[in-house]
Amino acid sequence: LFLDVYTHKSIRETKNQDYGDTQRLSILGGKVFNFTVANVLFFERPMIPADEMTEKLRDLTSDTQIQAWVDSYKLKDRLLYTQEFAERINEADETRFFFYSYIGAVYMRSGVTPIQNWITRLINPDAEPVPLLNPPSPTRQLGGASTSRSPPPPGTVPPPLPQTTPTGAPTSLGILARLNQTASQRNLQVTYPAERCGEPHSPQWTVQCVVNGETMGSGIGKSQKIAKEVAAQEAWAALGWS
Repeated sequence: LFLDVYTHKSIRETKNQDYGDTQRLSILGGKVFNFTVANVLFFERPMIPADEMTEKLRDLTSDTQIQAWVDSYKLKDRLLYTQEFAERINEADETRFFFYSYIGAVYMRSGVTPIQNWITRLINPDAEPVPLLNPPSPTRQLGGASTSRSPPPPGTVPPPLPQTTPTGAPTSLGILARLNQTASQRNLQVTYPAERCGEPHSPQWTVQCVVNGETMGSGIGKSQKIAKEVAAQEAWAALGWS
């Protein structure tokens, strides 16, 4: 589930029997997010008037605020995407899509309660969790997976996000070994030419996955390892291996 959230649709679009794809997750996450923010503001005390509630709701769901939250948690640092999307990946609509997809995934795994607690503390770190208008049903589990912990409040380092293994493709953490092993079994040679650019304190790596002299994938990342994983993930999809 979370591997799909962290794999940009420019690499592959998955169809899952439990949730469909990240576009569906994003639609769900957007509705959950807006409801949650409105619920937090509704129960704010002292009670705020409707016009102030409307203004705060607009500010808290704006592109600027969502970008700030995504940046503070470094949520997109592990996002896998292709080179052609490098310039667009930080655009407001891409950031909102990713943020909504993430919230949709958390909701699918753990229901609305952890999101409610998280958003409450994002808005006001000192606030107590507000009541839910409709308590969620018992926690869902996808494919027997255990429930994930709720995201931490601001000011702490977010723990690694839970990942599930999607059908037909290895996780990004195992993609290099799997691709190299499969290529070896098929007597194919794989190389990963890399190029570094940018400032020393903020480098950007571009890595290609070349199979028997043909470029099958390319990736960009803040480290050579991340870029290499992106390139391998794209090559795996292009080769149609399973």
